[in-house]
Amino acid sequence: MRVSVVTGCTGGMGRAITAELKTAGDRVIGLDRAAAAASEDEAVPDEFIACDLSDMEDVRRTLRVLSQESAIGCLVNCAGLYERKAVFELTLEDFDRVLTVNLRAPFLLSQGLARGMAERGGGSS
Repeated sequence: MRVSVVTGCTGGMGRAITAELKTAGDRVIGLDRAAAAASEDEAVPDEFIACDLSDMEDVRRTLRVLSQESAIGCLVNCAGLYERKAVFELTLEDFDRVLTVNLRAPFLLSQGLARGMAERGGGSS
């Protein structure tokens, strides 16, 4: 059974992707800041890991946990962040947080999982 990892699993798009992957027979590990509501809903991941993608230490901790999985074949970087402010109101800290969640964290997760996925014939180049 293929294992898929979905970031942003509690958001609308993440829930839909989780449901589709589970319908296709994948075991889904969901990553998000807040735990998904426990239910029999197909959109709830089979396993949940709390991970704040704006915190690189938390991302590295999550990668250490995920490294124990031997069948990860898919990573869906679905989490995203944007600031609801006018551009002239954005601070450099706001900008850095958006870049960290939207670019740095997906890069680290992709890099951290890519070799194992490639060795198992999963992922893409």
